[in-house]
Amino acid sequence: MTTIGAAKVMVALLVAPGLLAACGGSSSGKTSLGTTSSPPPATGAPAAGTPQTSGASDTSTSCATADLKVSLGQSGAAAGTFYQRVDFRNTGTQPCTLTGYPGVSFADDSGHQVGVDASRNPANASTTVTLSPGSTAYANLGVPDWGNFPAGSCSAANATMLRVYPPNQRDSVLVPDAQKVCTTTNGRPSITAVQPAA
Repeated sequence: MTTIGAAKVMVALLVAPGLLAACGGSSSGKTSLGTTSSPPPATGAPAAGTPQTSGASDTSTSCATADLKVSLGQSGAAAGTFYQRVDFRNTGTQPCTLTGYPGVSFADDSGHQVGVDASRNPANASTTVTLSPGSTAYANLGVPDWGNFPAGSCSAANATMLRVYPPNQRDSVLVPDAQKVCTTTNGRPSITAVQPAA
């Protein structure tokens, strides 16, 4: 074998492992409804009814759904939108944290989703809220008035429940919340990041 031929063989042997490594890869994920798991949605385009994670790298102290009481708080309306506070109270015995956006969607009596899930509203910055036992954080849910849309562009339907995934959690809670909502993206609800209650 010539010197040039040997050199070509050596280059091929050195490059091949790199190519193999570049082609390798794996992916895994579990799907869920209710109390099982679901892969986190892509930022800005969450899958219907799934939790929206904040991207925090350390979730070891994140508030678990089982340690939170989720309820509806103060409400109001402005500029054709109904606003509803979604409260998260730490019912556990240890402090825990909430960071980012909850996953929120409307549902019927059977728990089936009505319309599209809430988009992320960047009205307030995403920060980490530490909840001591008994303390509360909240996010604001905005629901456009279905009556402000032409019937064909809104396709309003009656919902009886609100499905809420706390930030960084894959288990949801159903909260009674009967109202008529748009089922298209034209009247899509929105949710802010969690913030500490005053």
